[in-house]
Amino acid sequence: LKELASKGFNASSYKNSKNSFSLKVGQFKNLKAAQNLQDKLSIKGFLSESRRAEEPVKTYIVQLGVFPSREKALLTKEKLARAGYPKTFLR
Repeated sequence: LKELASKGFNASSYKNSKNSFSLKVGQFKNLKAAQNLQDKLSIKGFLSESRRAEEPVKTYIVQLGVFPSREKALLTKEKLARAGYPKTFLR
């Protein structure tokens, strides 16, 4: 995903197994960095969560929401961009 971001891609999307969408805001090697981003998002009014991923290496992913439709997720993605987080990934 870092490679996509460095090439200017802002989003990729797919419907997850729960038939819903979420927005990936950041990915970090340590939990503290993920929590710092969560704190910043919270101050700006966005409720987020961190989850640990093991593949291909251990990372912590910060994501927002479980949206029932792609359109609702894209509306929040636009709000995030206006709040200073333009490079989010729709999942």
